[in-house]
Amino acid sequence: MDLDGNAAFCQKRLSVRELAIIALIGEGRTNNAIAVQLGIAPETIKTYLKRIFVKLGTHSRAEAVVLAQGPAHCPSTTASSARLSLDTTVGGAV
Repeated sequence: MDLDGNAAFCQKRLSVRELAIIALIGEGRTNNAIAVQLGIAPETIKTYLKRIFVKLGTHSRAEAVVLAQGPAHCPSTTASSARLSLDTTVGGAV
């Protein structure tokens, strides 16, 4: 990602919830498994994924995971910080 692309990404940061979902996808979890763990409907996971794809300019789960966890984006927005937040909001079992 070039500097202009990086700046654009920083303006469209993923939310903590979106990063948590990306982290769970990175672990190989299905939409249904993520929905059960987070206590939301599977359709809500699909909606989050659509928003994530738009924000990151990706077209697949794998692309989104790689980009969201890669070092090329804003250092203050990482999947690991989302996992920490997820741990504290759903009882720690991730």
